[in-house]
Amino acid sequence: MKLARFLPLACLPLWFGASVAAAQDCLSLNNALALSQQQDPSIGAAGAQVVGAEARLTGVKSDWRPQISAFAQSNDGPTGLGDGRTNNQVGISVSQRLYDFGRGRLEQESAKARVAQADFRLDGVRNDVATMTAGTFLSVLRASERVEAARKRQAYLADLVGGLESRLKANAITAAEKNRIEAEFALAESDVIQEELALAAAQSDLRILTGSALQNCEMLAQFDGFIDARLPSTLLEIVDRAVATHPEILATQSEQTALQADLRVASRFRAPVVELQGVAAIANEDFDVKSETETRIGINVTAPLFGFGRHASRKQEAAANLQVARLSMDRLRRDIEQQITLVWKRAVAYEALAQSQAAARDSHRAEAHALLREFENGLRPYQDVLQAEAGVQNAILQEIEARYLEREQRLRLVSMINALSR
Repeated sequence: MKLARFLPLACLPLWFGASVAAAQDCLSLNNALALSQQQDPSIGAAGAQVVGAEARLTGVKSDWRPQISAFAQSNDGPTGLGDGRTNNQVGISVSQRLYDFGRGRLEQESAKARVAQADFRLDGVRNDVATMTAGTFLSVLRASERVEAARKRQAYLADLVGGLESRLKANAITAAEKNRIEAEFALAESDVIQEELALAAAQSDLRILTGSALQNCEMLAQFDGFIDARLPSTLLEIVDRAVATHPEILATQSEQTALQADLRVASRFRAPVVELQGVAAIANEDFDVKSETETRIGINVTAPLFGFGRHASRKQEAAANLQVARLSMDRLRRDIEQQITLVWKRAVAYEALAQSQAAARDSHRAEAHALLREFENGLRPYQDVLQAEAGVQNAILQEIEARYLEREQRLRLVSMINALSR
């Protein structure tokens, strides 16, 4: 499998390499997560943003390194007029910042926070990709279980259909019951086809996400163990973990740090900047053949005095951006706590629903067995047995759906504490 050329940052948190997955006969959840992080282009885009933020930091740091530039000029007029240089000269200018009242340090602090923000955004994208992959992996497991249930129902009805003629001749069933059983068998075949299509679609989605055509080699026990190992046991622990690890919260905190530094930079914009400057040049007067080498070294101090509102507006803008970031942080924390609480309650509700559906399944199954005995004793029409068996099948599918919905909620909780891609 070819790796995207622009994903060097996306390949850091991998549990297993692609070669390991390729060497296996089936696809584990860990390998699916690792492969999807190599495949997804959104991770490469987020990694490029990290590179851009690091480049900006390098540029800010360069202000405190020597600045070297070349110059050449040719003038006609009185010597020294304007900048005090000889009329015709070619040379090199070297400057080194000495002191700027903390502005450069704050600019670097802001740039470092932007790098951290980009890193957290990248972490968030990795987590989103892992969540999508794990959800698709779970969809394959759910579709597989539904296919198995549908096939069992089909096999049961197939056995009944095989003995219909003999039962009809023996007057054990009526012609209407025979037709009803055949119709149920046809519906069961249709259900199998639909469930197999759903399974194929889920497998196709997983294949696109991972770039691997291998089938799943893990069942529910492994998936549940994967989730349980990463999910705290109480709602309060989950909320606390999310506040401490959620990528969006961490990115917003970094943005707030950067904006605080930007505000302090804006407050120091009128502060002087002190630089050491040296100039070396070859110069002559009036294009004379004779040239002289001249040097100069000194201290330059520059400070803006008045910008007709420009400096004040820059400070006001930085203060407003910081206020927006603080309010966004408060809203984000509140929203995440609300989401976690809701997802937790849904998980509890779906678990209870699955238990009730399991109880209903057992009751329907016991009813079907009792009705079958009564039918064999000539006390019940077979249609009652079929109706009870349909209730068993419906309860089985409802239980499967509830249990997988509960697993989806737990997966969302693990995602919200950023524990999938770690």
